[in-house]
Amino acid sequence: MKLSQILRPSLYFIPGKITVITLLVLLLASCSTKKNTMTRRLYHNLTAHYNAYWNGRQSIREGEAELHRTVKDNYTFILPVFNYGTKEQAVAINPQMDRAIEKGSKVIQKHSMFFNNKEYVQWIDDSYLMIGMAYFYKQEYLMARRTFDYVIKNYEHDPIKYEAMIWLSSTYIQQEEWNKAQSLLDLVQSEIDKEVVSLQKMKRLPLVYADFYIRQGLYKQAIPYLERSLEINHEKLIQCRLLYIMGQIYQADKDYEASSEYYTSVIRRGAPYEMAFNARINLAQSYSTTTGDKKMIIKELQKMIKDLKNEDFLDQIYYALAEIALKEKDDSLGINYLRLSVSKSTSNLYQKSVSSLRLADLFFSYPDYPNAQLYYDTAVMFLPEDYPNYDPIVTKARLLTELVTHLTTVHVQDSLQAIALMPDPERNALISKLIADYQEKERLRKEQEAEMDRQRMMASSNYQTQQNVDRLAGGKWYFYNPSTLSFGYNEFIKRWGNRKLEDLWRLKNKQMTSTFGQEEELAASDSDKTDSTTMASTDLSKPETYLQNLPLTPEQMAKSHEMVASALYQSAIIYDDGLADFPAAIRSYNSLIERYPDDKRVLESYYNMYSIYNEQQDAERAAFYRDLIVNNYPESDFAKIIMDPNYNLVLQAQRNKAAVLYEETYQAFVNEQYMMVKIYSEEAIVNYAEDKVLIPKFEYLRVLAMSQTISHDSLGVLLARFIETYPSSEVTPLAQNVLNHLTMVEATLAAGDSLLADSTRIEQAVIAPYQYDPESTHFYILIVEASTINVNATKVRISDHNMKYHRLDNLTISSVLLDSKRQMITVSNFRNKEQALTYYTGISNNDYVFSGIPADAFSQFVISSDNYRIFYENKDSKDYLRFFTKNYLAEK
Repeated sequence: MKLSQILRPSLYFIPGKITVITLLVLLLASCSTKKNTMTRRLYHNLTAHYNAYWNGRQSIREGEAELHRTVKDNYTFILPVFNYGTKEQAVAINPQMDRAIEKGSKVIQKHSMFFNNKEYVQWIDDSYLMIGMAYFYKQEYLMARRTFDYVIKNYEHDPIKYEAMIWLSSTYIQQEEWNKAQSLLDLVQSEIDKEVVSLQKMKRLPLVYADFYIRQGLYKQAIPYLERSLEINHEKLIQCRLLYIMGQIYQADKDYEASSEYYTSVIRRGAPYEMAFNARINLAQSYSTTTGDKKMIIKELQKMIKDLKNEDFLDQIYYALAEIALKEKDDSLGINYLRLSVSKSTSNLYQKSVSSLRLADLFFSYPDYPNAQLYYDTAVMFLPEDYPNYDPIVTKARLLTELVTHLTTVHVQDSLQAIALMPDPERNALISKLIADYQEKERLRKEQEAEMDRQRMMASSNYQTQQNVDRLAGGKWYFYNPSTLSFGYNEFIKRWGNRKLEDLWRLKNKQMTSTFGQEEELAASDSDKTDSTTMASTDLSKPETYLQNLPLTPEQMAKSHEMVASALYQSAIIYDDGLADFPAAIRSYNSLIERYPDDKRVLESYYNMYSIYNEQQDAERAAFYRDLIVNNYPESDFAKIIMDPNYNLVLQAQRNKAAVLYEETYQAFVNEQYMMVKIYSEEAIVNYAEDKVLIPKFEYLRVLAMSQTISHDSLGVLLARFIETYPSSEVTPLAQNVLNHLTMVEATLAAGDSLLADSTRIEQAVIAPYQYDPESTHFYILIVEASTINVNATKVRISDHNMKYHRLDNLTISSVLLDSKRQMITVSNFRNKEQALTYYTGISNNDYVFSGIPADAFSQFVISSDNYRIFYENKDSKDYLRFFTKNYLAEK
């Protein structure tokens, strides 16, 4: 109905209609914000509050609830007061936060009444604060800072200024700008001390203060603010979290009596299940041998093991039991519980790594290096990179892996030598026994599998019967049935263990796949050769399997002895330099010397033992090895170093000269002065032949320089010879890469192409022509197979994703043919790398966008505007993806 119809005089006026019409007239007259009247102030305050602002605040609450639901705490570390999740998790609440921003903006645009430097609608400042909070939860901290700054500067006489200061300090905390955060917090606290503003209205202040100290690891400084927060914040979830954090802080400080008190309070207050569970676990770990009730705690933990609700938490329970056993000095029981903890970790990979690390440290302390290596290897597989002392742990794991490899080599070669030296009848009898043992184990295994198959068939029959019953009763599909799904999952774990979700998940050792590929390539390349290598037998029921690796000829025996000598020496070096286990190092050096007195590494072993005893101030033994070296090897560098400590400076000066010459040689190579590279390299090979590190590098540069003047085949031969001569050099993998690429180039280049073109392509394979500029404008790129993918449908799904999660970002979508087979979809523009990567992560996890697109039919990345032009010219997505992975994904 039109307004003129509403106001038209009527013969049938009812007195009540006069009131309705009057209200309508007043309502319409109040919509304008141009005049400052009471009715207009009333109207805009009411509609701003109960319409747009209320809806915006509701969206904030919904986003906070969603964040609380999806973000999981890591109870292994001291919890922060606030957990805002990762950038990826923040993307999930973009729809709620974008709606809050829209509603806040609507309040400001449609309801603001600003006259004579005064705002008459009281919800305008609240709307600005709400917008800042929405940007904060989106983790768009620059926009949040700007918004909070605006509130602080424009509402300096309103208490909301202090709320904005507290939120701005939270923003600085998230960005680790500690000084700025503290100055703001101290300023608000000073105003509270002056009673300018009430602490009751600023309940968030002590919470933010505590969070400020906890995130810096200053836990004791956080305690007063946690206590103050407990006094003024009475919400149950907040109180439980603060009590739990207090318990963690006192536990870390080894004040187990206080920590036990706080954990008990958490449990009694009815905390959420996972928090209460971890409180019980930590309560057990806070057990003190002097004051704790061990029997009661163990009884409680054993009870938790039997509770089916704790099936996913058994690893933590066993870890707690292990801690109690170890505190009681019962290492055997502690190790048993830790092994159970590792084996029961099916979903909590972090706990699996922590339990493995604890076991590894125990075995390392004994020392039991093989077992330590096994558990360090498991630990680093799942340990996050921000774990304390991550790099030393990884280094220790690597050293132990190398050590165990060498120890295994010694054991295996000694066994093979012993069998090879047996008389034929004795050797054959041993092999026959090994085969018989293997066949018996196989028979038992097959019987067990048959029994398991029989039980599975019975279970399947019972399950099918139950399915029929469920179907008649309205049962659900398998994957909607929690009990059957759980049964299937448990069966998978029993058979396969915990495997990462990835290609070839059945294979624990993915290197096997590359070996298969290499064997296929070798088979293809050698197909025209007359000589063929007999494939190694792997059938343990055949005698030839046991005979094939035995060193039965003098040459094979000599090679086996060399492997043992090298492994003994390398293990001694690891004991000495890597693990500082000097007794073990001396045992390995002595074993090498006793077994191979004429080995080339004996002299260096003598010197290393002299150095060990000298450092340990064992003058008698140090003198023994000093005399041994000086008397028997007077012209060696080691003897000269012992007799004249300054001689080491001479050697170092020679090394420095070699290093300077290498820098000049490398610079000549970069400048394409290939003749100078050859001259410098040959000079180094003559004058610094003893430098085992730099000589391979000189040789490698010389080979690359020669690639400009020799044939393709000759270059391949030189590279292969280099790899064989220097298998352990740090540049050998580079040489292998060039050789592999050279093989590929041979198959693809047209006849007549110059070798310089080959080198250019090789260089491009190693050094991408892209520049890393994280602050420039970026695009998101999705490349799909044009023949198999519906590009328009994909663009629609991307548009849906953008509307839901990025509707305020003004993104545009375009597509273009990249070549005859591929189409490129571009989403633009992003302010910088960070914003683009956030988008990349969010869309990568969106199954809807990629529905119907096979994993091998697309590639995606983000790219700067300058690199985009280069990429569009060369159209080599593999080339750019290498650059993208190194410079963008490596930081995530």
